Amino acid sequence: MKNINIPDTFMGKPIKGAMDEILKEQEKKAGQIPQKSQTQINAPSLDGFIYVPSVDLYFQKEKQFNNYDWHQAHEKLQKQGLRMPTIEEFRQFLSYLKYNPSAENSAIYRSIAKIRSLSSSEWLDAYFEKQGNELYILTQNKRKIEKLDDCLMKNKAPGIDIDEWLMDATRQGFPKPDIKIGDLHHLSQLNNSVARFYADSDCVGLYCNMGSVYFSPNLGVRGVFGVQGAKTK
Repeated sequence: MKNINIPDTFMGKPIKGAMDEILKEQEKKAGQIPQKSQTQINAPSLDGFIYVPSVDLYFQKEKQFNNYDWHQAHEKLQKQGLRMPTIEEFRQFLSYLKYNPSAENSAIYRSIAKIRSLSSSEWLDAYFEKQGNELYILTQNKRKIEKLDDCLMKNKAPGIDIDEWLMDATRQGFPKPDIKIGDLHHLSQLNNSVARFYADSDCVGLYCNMGSVYFSPNLGVRGVFGVQGAKTK
């Protein structure tokens, strides 16, 4: 059986106790699942979260901590036993919502990736830093650093095709250089900037040019936590 690592609390309330019975039942059934199917099974449901099998992560259904900057959002999530999703993890989350269109999934997808009267955006775990002539991406709240892979490195507005991005991106979750034209705005990576996903009455976009100390009443963050053996990028 795959053991599941969950935070002790969420918003000040215990989580593990609510899952004990589900996990016991999963233990009874685990031996009946062929080994080759282990990575395909659904994790137990958890109120307030959606499980995305492709990355073995639970995502909060609603963003929180509006009006905090990127650094503060990381700190707030850590106190809950959660963390900020990377661009690739967030892309996988959007893809799951769109291509598994239950009423709830579709509603969450529309709230994130559709034009809306009131702006809404959320922080993503990506900090960009130039070293020499190369641009690097820092994730895990700047604890992990790697060279930015070959990807789209210029602004595109109106933009790129969101379906192509959701179906085919770089290892780090970025649009590929030759991606088709579409409606998703893309603002390119800048030195000492961070990423967010944004939607308002004019556009929807992946913005990789934000200052890390910027904050707004409509800018929040969606926490995630992982299942053991997570296949995060």
